[in-house]
Amino acid sequence: MRLSGIAKAATVILAGALLSRIIYPITHGPHRRLPELYGIGAGCLLINCAHWWLFRDDTQAARLFVVQALVGLGVAGNRALLELGV
Repeated sequence: MRLSGIAKAATVILAGALLSRIIYPITHGPHRRLPELYGIGAGCLLINCAHWWLFRDDTQAARLFVVQALVGLGVAGNRALLELGV
């Protein structure tokens, strides 16, 4: 069964909401078990998967993954510096 573009978009929105609902309690609050960056990383992976699923463009999905990885490295490096007080 093939889903229409609108059904795929709605599925992606629901997947994002579900992932957020699952990850938020373990990356925030008094029962925090993982750093927030893990939740951000999981969201980025979901974006990559959704992009590929919606558009079926392997090259563009790979480029998106590389861009997110590079930006993520910058964010993680800056976060480490801020937490170390450098």
